[in-house]
Parts: sequence; C-alpha cells; structure tokens
Amino acid sequence: MIAGATDAVWGPDEFPRNDCQSLLVVSWNLNHGGRDGELRHDYTRLWKQVDALSEFDADLVALQEAKWGSHSNRVLHEVSHRLGMTVRFLIPSRNHGSHLAMFVRERPGLRVVQERHAQVPYWHAQGHLELAIGKGTLRFLNIHCAPSSSTLRLIEAESIELLKDQPVIAAGDFNAVPANEHSELNGDLIHPKLDQRPAQALQAAGFVDVAAHLGVTTPTVCDFLPRRFAYRGDRVLTTLPPHTYDSATVEEFDPLVSDHAMITASFHIHPSDLVKASDTPRE
Repeated sequence: MIAGATDAVWGPDEFPRNDCQSLLVVSWNLNHGGRDGELRHDYTRLWKQVDALSEFDADLVALQEAKWGSHSNRVLHEVSHRLGMTVRFLIPSRNHGSHLAMFVRERPGLRVVQERHAQVPYWHAQGHLELAIGKGTLRFLNIHCAPSSSTLRLIEAESIELLKDQPVIAAGDFNAVPANEHSELNGDLIHPKLDQRPAQALQAAGFVDVAAHLGVTTPTVCDFLPRRFAYRGDRVLTTLPPHTYDSATVEEFDPLVSDHAMITASFHIHPSDLVKASDTPRE
C-alpha cells in the first residue's frame, strides 16, 4: 500500500464548524491503467486521461484498473502531482493487478484521518478512507466489483451495506446495471451484468444512486460479450441526504481513451448532514 497521509494535528480554526463544505467526486475506470502496446509500455492514453481529470479540480478521485505494474509507485506520485492532489493511495487488487487509486485534495475543513481498505470478500479490493469534514466524519469508498460473478457482486454489496449507518460516498465501477434501469439489448439476452440484486440490496440499505436521483441515466460502459450493450455500470452512491446533492454527470465517452466514461458527482455538506444514528461528532 502506498500512502501520502500524515498524522499532523490541525488547529481548530482550520475546521469550519458551521459552514457548508463543497465536494466534487470523480470516478473513472482507466482500462488497463491507461497503458497500451504489446508490453503495456505506452502511457500516452494515461496522460490523456490525467489531462481530462485535471480540468475538474476534484476534491476526491477514485480510479479503477490502476494497472501500473512495477512502476506503480512512480506513476501514482506522478498522477497525483499532475492533478495537484495532496494525498494519494494505491490499494492492491487481489486479482489481475487491477489496483485502485485514490486521491484527496486536502484543505482546511477536509483531510484524511485513517485508511480502512479491505480485500476480503472483494474480487479486487475496497478502497476506504475516513475523512474529517469539519467536526464530522465521512467515509469515501472506491469500488470495483467482481467482473463476472453476480453472486460475488451480491456478497460485495452486502459487505458495503455494513456501512449503511455511516455517512458514506461510494464511487466506482459496480460492473452491473443499476437497480431501476434496464439496458436496451438486441433480442433476449441472459447476462450476469443484468443481475440487479446487488444494486437493489444497496438501495434497500439506504444507499442512493446520485445520478439516478438527479435524472442522469446515460450509459457509462459498453459490454462486448456475448453481444454488445450499453449500461450505467459506473455510479456514485451515498447515504447522505438528497438535499446535499448538487449535480451528477457522465462525461463524453471516448473509446480511444477508455472503455468507460468518467463520472462526477458534487455535494454541499453541512456538519449536521454527517451525523447518522450510530455516529457521534468528532471531538
């Protein structure tokens, strides 16, 4: 695990107690880490992705398929530098070297408190950061669900459900259709990506699909086997109340840059929005 967090103590004046904090969250599956060529030595596509990401000045960034191999350390820090992020983490995947990368732009009122990443029961991993926002706490998750097994995706969803009583923003590639949407298919097709049980389980637990809530249903990915169909597999879910949602976007899809579209969600959060039933404010 590669981390850039510190244990520095921030003074009380640096954490606004009553002001709303704005948060822009960006998530993107890079497709093989943005690398091409026979030996994956060509990083041209990755730097195009980073240029696109840098236009947003995001506060929180979750990247999937950070497949940077033996150069992971160097690439992580270079990406962080180009994005102007202050903290970066690489969470190893259990399979395929499909690591997760997370970046935070710390500022007065927003900082990383603790890493809580998990590998079991996830096919890849779960990136999990505990953030301090004012005197409240927010959990930021980077999700990349199992690529093939709908049964394992349901197990992963049930694990995420354990955080239902916490303030959570979970962004990533859920690798299946959302709870209340149906993809247009050519003929009848039974496909594990069409299993809505994982999404429905998270919805029943109180996780809201921000884009769906705001009426954004643009597909984010095309699945080519056994037949091509588009679906909104990349999503931002949250347990925060709906009045905190400002916007959600699916950025223009370019198959030459990634097989997934970049997604964003923005929030405005008051300290009172971070107090859940099982929470107590940070002292």
